[in-house]
Amino acid sequence: MLFIIGFFSSFLLTNSSFAQSNETIKNNLLNNIRTANLLVEARVISKISQNDDHNYDFEQVKFLVLRKLEGKSNHEYITLDYYLNSFDDQLFIKPDFELGKEYILVLIQCDDGKIFLPGGNLSRFRIEENKINQTKMTKIDFLLLLQRIRNYENSLTDIDSLCDLIDEIPGEEKLDGEFVIVHPDFKNKPKGEEPLLTFELNHLGAKDKDGVQLSFEQVRTALLNAISAWNSVSCSYPVFSISGTPYTGSGQGGDNRSTITFEHWQGLPNGRGFSMGEGQINEYDIVFNSELRWNTETTYPISYPTYAAPIYPPYQYFPTIGPGDLQDVATHEFGHAVGLDHVLKSEYTMYTTQYQDDLWWEKTYRRSLNAGDIAGKIYMDPDFSVSAAQPCPKMLLANQNYEPLSISGTLTVPANCYLEIEPLIGFDSHGDPILLGRELQFSPNASLTINGTLNAI
Repeated sequence: MLFIIGFFSSFLLTNSSFAQSNETIKNNLLNNIRTANLLVEARVISKISQNDDHNYDFEQVKFLVLRKLEGKSNHEYITLDYYLNSFDDQLFIKPDFELGKEYILVLIQCDDGKIFLPGGNLSRFRIEENKINQTKMTKIDFLLLLQRIRNYENSLTDIDSLCDLIDEIPGEEKLDGEFVIVHPDFKNKPKGEEPLLTFELNHLGAKDKDGVQLSFEQVRTALLNAISAWNSVSCSYPVFSISGTPYTGSGQGGDNRSTITFEHWQGLPNGRGFSMGEGQINEYDIVFNSELRWNTETTYPISYPTYAAPIYPPYQYFPTIGPGDLQDVATHEFGHAVGLDHVLKSEYTMYTTQYQDDLWWEKTYRRSLNAGDIAGKIYMDPDFSVSAAQPCPKMLLANQNYEPLSISGTLTVPANCYLEIEPLIGFDSHGDPILLGRELQFSPNASLTINGTLNAI
C-alpha cells in the first residue's frame, strides 16, 4: 500500500540549507592570510580548461600582476592551476575567476617557485569599483585589514568583517548540519544493480612510518577496515569492495575503473576524481599523496620518526610531520564516494583535516562513524528490506528518484530518537519544482513503530 505522511500546502520546498561561515572557516581565513608569503593585486588575462596526465579536468588561470603588495616575487605574470572535480569545503573552495577582472590574491610561493592559492575562494578577493567582493568595504580598508591580521593586531570586528566577504559554502546540508551531500544527483547505484564500486588498488608508493614501502596486503587491510565502517551501517546497503588482485596503473579519469593509488599530486591533499552516468556514480578514483608516510597498524604508534613535510599547501604549517593514519583518512575519503561532503562538526568522520592543528597526522577518531555520518549513509543508500531499529539519534528518509521509499520489514524509532521524512519534489508543466508530499511505501506486513519523534508535517 501507499502510505502518505502529511503534505505541505506552503511554498517551502526543502528543509535543506547551505553551510555558513563558522569558527572553522574563520580560522582557515586567518591562517591563509597569516601564512601567505606573497600578496598581489592582479588581473585575469586568460583562462584555459585542460586535462592532466590522469585525464582529470583542471583550470589554468593566468594573471598580469598590477601591484605586489607583499613578498619577494618579481613575477610580471602569475599562473594558478586548480582541479575542477574537487570537493568544496571549509578548507578550499574552487575559485571562480572572471576574465578581465581584478583581484587581490593571498598566495604561497614554494621553494621551487610554484605558486598556490591555498584556500581557493577563501584566498581571492575581487575588486569591483574599488570595493571588495561586491560589499561596501573599500580596497584601501581591505588592505589595512589584511595588514592588521598579518601583524596579529586585528579585533573581533575585523574578523567578522573578513567573514562578511566570503560567500556561502556549497554542499546541501541535511538535518541541521548532521551531514552534507555533494549534490542531489551524486549517488550510488540502487541495491541489486551490479557492479557497485569495486576498487582496484596499486599500493606502490605507499610508505610506512619509517619510509619503507608497504605491502599490498598491509595497505589493503587498512582500506578494507575503512570500507567496513560504511558497508556495515544498519538500514543501508553496502556499496564498496576492493579487488584482491594488485593494480599496476595510475588513477585515470573517465575509464569506468575505480582505483586507489599513491602518487605525487600537488593539486589536493588526497586527490579524488569521479565520473557519473545517468545520475549515478560509475567510477571513483582516490589518490593518496605518495610524499606522505602512513600508519597501517590497528593502533597509532607511540613513537615514530618525523620527516620533512611537503613544501606545498596544505602542509605548509609544520616543517616536519609524522605518519598519517591510513584507515582514518581512507574512511573519510570513502565517505566522499558515498556522496557525502565535508561537515562542520569536528567529531565526525566527514570533518576535514585541519592541517594547521598540532599533530594533525596522529588523529584516528575518523575510523569510526559518528551519528551524522551514519545518517548520511542511510540517506544516500537506504535499505529497509529487513526489520531494524533506527541506528542513529537522527535519521532522514528520502524519496529516491521521485519514487516513494520502500519499507519491507518493521522500522522502529526508539525513544529519544528523531525520524524525518524528506519532501518528495516534482516538477510542474513549466519545469518549476513543486512539493508532492512525503511518502513511504510499505509492503504487506511491514510497519512503522514510533517511540521517538516523527517529523513529517
